Amino acid sequence: MIAGVLIAAAVALYFGLGMPGMDHGSTMSSVDHAASTSLAAPDGPVPAEVRLLNPSSFSSRIGNDAVLLNVHVPFEGDIEGTKFSIPFDKIAEQASSLPADLDTPLLVYCRSGRMSAIAAAELVRLGYRDVSDLDGGMQAWEKSGRLVIGTDSEGSVS
Repeated sequence: MIAGVLIAAAVALYFGLGMPGMDHGSTMSSVDHAASTSLAAPDGPVPAEVRLLNPSSFSSRIGNDAVLLNVHVPFEGDIEGTKFSIPFDKIAEQASSLPADLDTPLLVYCRSGRMSAIAAAELVRLGYRDVSDLDGGMQAWEKSGRLVIGTDSEGSVS
């Protein structure tokens, strides 16, 4: 089980930090990526995965029953509709603040995608079955023409 968790974290970091040899400066494709963690949820054998979503797909999932979670530290703004701000390295410690229903869709983001990849893997480890990570974080979000709130026009925290 521990080996599975370590493999899942490595896969999430691999995709979150970018695969070696990948042109990190290229425009994002419209295709979303899934990094399968192959972890079973605590109450059943349902495999969980972290979906890596481009800004358009991420945006389309905001609202309804999805919960938006900012895991970036220090604070550098929010995407409108953010329900929780929990540091990426405090997810397990603050799990009681998160929805009790492990099927709740969780939309996770940070500034660049590195911290959210770590947090998303931890959420899957905790048993959440519908976890999506914003590919490229708030930087990609802004690059796609979308707004980050809580910052001034130069990107400084207000």
